[in-house]
Amino acid sequence: MKRSMQENVHVIPPSNKTCKNLSKNLSAAAVLTLAAVTASSCPFPVSVFAVSDEVSVDFSREPLIEEQESVFEDGISVSGIDISGDTRAEAEAALNGKYETLSAQEIQVMVDGTEIPATWKTFGLYWECSDILDQAMLLGKGSGHIGKYKALTDMEAEGSDFTIPCGIDNQKIDSFVENELTLLNCEAQNAILSHEDGVFTVTAQVNGRTVNTEATEQAIEDAIQANNYEGGFTVDAVVDVQQPAVTTEALSAIQDVLGSYTTDVSGSENRKSNVRLGASNISGKLLLPGESASASEMMQKRTRDNGYKKAPQYANGQSVDAVGGGICQVSSTLYNALLGAELQIDERHPHSMTVSYLPHSKDAAISDGYKDLKFTNNQEYPIYIESEYRNSQLTFRIYGKEVRPESRKVEYKSTTVYSNYPADIVKYDPNQPTTYKSSTGSRHPSVKSYLEKIVYEDGVEVSREKLHTDEYSGSARTVTYGSKAPDPVTVPEETIPETPAAEETPEEASVE
Repeated sequence: MKRSMQENVHVIPPSNKTCKNLSKNLSAAAVLTLAAVTASSCPFPVSVFAVSDEVSVDFSREPLIEEQESVFEDGISVSGIDISGDTRAEAEAALNGKYETLSAQEIQVMVDGTEIPATWKTFGLYWECSDILDQAMLLGKGSGHIGKYKALTDMEAEGSDFTIPCGIDNQKIDSFVENELTLLNCEAQNAILSHEDGVFTVTAQVNGRTVNTEATEQAIEDAIQANNYEGGFTVDAVVDVQQPAVTTEALSAIQDVLGSYTTDVSGSENRKSNVRLGASNISGKLLLPGESASASEMMQKRTRDNGYKKAPQYANGQSVDAVGGGICQVSSTLYNALLGAELQIDERHPHSMTVSYLPHSKDAAISDGYKDLKFTNNQEYPIYIESEYRNSQLTFRIYGKEVRPESRKVEYKSTTVYSNYPADIVKYDPNQPTTYKSSTGSRHPSVKSYLEKIVYEDGVEVSREKLHTDEYSGSARTVTYGSKAPDPVTVPEETIPETPAAEETPEEASVE
C-alpha cells in the first residue's frame, strides 16, 4: 500500500535554541522570506519549515545578509561641510579637521600700530560634534515608508545644514591680554629742548600708552563673534594714550628772549669759580606754565662735595670767608633777568649790606634756610633759562614766546632815599709804633631805597608800581694806629784824663 506523501514528510518543530539562533542570525524580513520560499517550493504542507530527511539547516552560521553601517542622507551638511553619504566617523573626522585648521589660523591684535600675533587656539577655541551628528543622522529617516519619503523629499528640495556649536575660553583671552599686550605699556617721555649756537632743537615727545585690559578683552570677544568662527582676522586693542607734561608743540614755541641781564664779576678766583658753578647749575632750566622754581635749590647745596669753594660773603654785617661765597651775584643777576621777562616773583630778599655790582634794591640775596629767590612762570608758554659766563661777566637770558606788543616797554628804576657812610672806628695799638696804620672790614653806607616798575606804551608812561623798599645796614672800617712811645735817647758819658800834680819845693812852700 502506497504511503501518502504526507506520511513521508517529517515535521520538525523548532526548539527554543533554534528559535534563538534564528532570531539572532536572521533579520525578521529574512526569516519571512525564507519561510515563504520554502512554502512555495514544497508541494507538501509545512507548518514552519519543511526539511527532508536528507537536508538539514545549520542556523548557527553567519547571516546570509549583513546589516550595513548607517550613513547620512543626501542634502545634509554640518557647518558648511557636505556629509551626504558619510558615515558618522567620516563626518566627525571631516569636522574635526576643519576646526583644527581653524585653531591654527592667525589673529592679529594691534596695539597702537604694533602687531601681536595670536591664533584661535590662543583663545581656547573648542567645538562639540556629537549631539549635532546624532540629530543629523536621524534626519530623513522618518517612520514608515510614507514618513521617510516625505523627509527625503523635503531635504531634496530645501537641504538641511547644521552648525557645530563653538566657543572660546574667556580666561585664556584675559591671560593673553594681561601677559602679552600689557608688555607694550610705556611711560610718556617729555620733549627735550637744547640750545646751541643760537639755535633751538626739540627732541620730539613720546606718548605714553596703557592697554585697557577690560575693553580690549571685550573687543576680542566681539571680533570673534562677528567673524563667526571662520578664518583669521585683525582686531585693535583699546589703548589709553597719555600725553607727556612737556610736548613737542609747547617747546617749539620757545624762540624769543623775554628778558636778560649782565653783571661784572670781581673778587678772588674762588669767588669767580663759585659764580660760574652756581650759574651753570641753573642754566638749561625749563619751567612750564604755572610751575615754580627756587634759585637756591637749582644751585644745589653750597658744599665742597658739590664743587663750591671758600670766598668772602656777608655774615652778621661783616664780610667773612665761607664755602659758596659769591653765589648771591648769581641769584641777583637772575632776578633782574626775571624782571625783564615780567615773570611772577614769589620771594626775594635784599642783602644785609649794599653790593657793588648792582644798583640798590636790584639785588636778591641767598642764604640757606631763610633767604631765597623763588619765582613762577605766569606765561602761557614754557620758559627756558640760560646762563653765560664770559670775560668775568655773568649773563642770564629768559627765553619763551613773546606775546607782549612791541609798543610796550618796561623799565625798573632804583631810587635811593638816603645813603650815609659811618665814620671809621679808630683804634690804637700800643705795641705798634706811631708810624703803624692798618684797616679791617669794608666801608658800606647805611641806605634806604626802593625799586619801581614803570610801563610805557608808545613811549608814554602808562603805569608805575613800587615793587619793594629796602634798608641796608652800614658798616665802618676799623683803623688801627700804632701808639707806642719812642724809646728815650741815651747819651754816653765823656772820659776826662787826669792832670798830674806839680811837685812842691821847699822854697815855694815857704813863700806866703
